[in-house]
Amino acid sequence: MKYIAFVLIFMSSSLWAAGLPLNKGLIESFYTVAEKISSLESKYPKVFAESEKLSSVGDEKTIKFMEASKAYPDIKNILSSSEFSDLDAFFDVSSRLMGSLYSAQIKKMPAGMDINSMFQLQEKSIANMEKTSGVPASVISEMKESLSKAKAQRKHMEIASRKASEADKKFILDNMAWVMTMIPDLGGHDEE
Repeated sequence: MKYIAFVLIFMSSSLWAAGLPLNKGLIESFYTVAEKISSLESKYPKVFAESEKLSSVGDEKTIKFMEASKAYPDIKNILSSSEFSDLDAFFDVSSRLMGSLYSAQIKKMPAGMDINSMFQLQEKSIANMEKTSGVPASVISEMKESLSKAKAQRKHMEIASRKASEADKKFILDNMAWVMTMIPDLGGHDEE
């Protein structure tokens, strides 16, 4: 889950290929670089923890924080051996990819179901557990916090989805099964 959280943090602006639609090569490069950057978390746990907190206040602040961090020389080294010219380029692909994935997942939801009704069902389930099941308060609290984070992430995803081009959305929709195999926490690339 930490990998996906890391990816969600990294969303923003200009890429060398900003005018090009998403494609398999670009997505493979993105995940390779994302895995390498994510592997730095054990070396810089405080930096990554803080960047995760900053993700909720905006991409520019997160990018500036990462560029000023102790981890940036290592991140810059990883980026320099890739197609990504800087963090902005990397964040751009992340935003386009995540926004397009969100759009595709919303389109594939069953008829009559939407993200808001899913959240409402989760809220009702938590409320019922609080009242009747004897689930420890700490577990209920964790569930509420998780739901709150999911709602905040949804807002970021909706923004990214609106910014994603129709070509990016179409590519992801047409290649959804392949893209899902690329995401490590969903059984794709192995984390080393």
